[in-house]
Amino acid sequence: MNLLVGQIKKTCITVKRYWFGSLTDLLFYYIFFMIIFLYTKNMKDLDSTVIEMKITKLIIGYVSWFFFSLTLSFVSNSLYSEMLTGTFEQLSLTGTSIQGIMFVRFLVAALQNILTMIPFTIILLLSTGIRLHLSIQMLWVFLILMMGILGLSFLLGGLTVRFKNTGQLAFIISALFLGTSIINIDYSSPLAEKIALIIPFVKGQDLLKELSVNPNIMTGRMYVVLIINAIIYLMFGLIIFQILYNRTRAKGMLIRY
Repeated sequence: MNLLVGQIKKTCITVKRYWFGSLTDLLFYYIFFMIIFLYTKNMKDLDSTVIEMKITKLIIGYVSWFFFSLTLSFVSNSLYSEMLTGTFEQLSLTGTSIQGIMFVRFLVAALQNILTMIPFTIILLLSTGIRLHLSIQMLWVFLILMMGILGLSFLLGGLTVRFKNTGQLAFIISALFLGTSIINIDYSSPLAEKIALIIPFVKGQDLLKELSVNPNIMTGRMYVVLIINAIIYLMFGLIIFQILYNRTRAKGMLIRY
């Protein structure tokens, strides 16, 4: 509990100190969205009702990408920052495991991003004139996706511990996720359906968009598939993180950068 309270206080201090940088990032995300929105709105060959549905799905897809892209790389960035400042070894010597510390930090970062996502979504709705109908099904799908995001974040964190610098790997994954968030996938092909179930977040992302216009499409089978997918990526990420951390520690490379 002390670790959680301390991380919340640290995050509040960071937000107050670097608010201008966060504001400019939000401005960039807003301008980027408005470009996509204006392009979609001016599709004159489509009916106005169809365009409104497309924009609704676009908002859900873009906002979820906005949240997940910020959260995805958190563990990796946090560990990278500890290595730069030379405090990673001290962190590994505390009574709490590295995984436990990163899990608490991830939760706080996710909460921060949610609090950022809410007003950002309201601004997008006001700018587009779209009325968004949220449902409890969307909340459940979002929480299930969070498990997969946590696993992938730990996977990137493990690679950072082992190789110190993963380059633009997190950005590449985020860019791929952006593509699935703004493009509606055609599931008429069985192969496309299977690929969507294997690649993380694609199916869940698509369900979030569909639920924004039709809240009655969810079935028990869909929930089971999403949960299995999320658990697989969560366990895979945690296991790979622990393996890479143990190997790096055994070689005495935790303090090397």
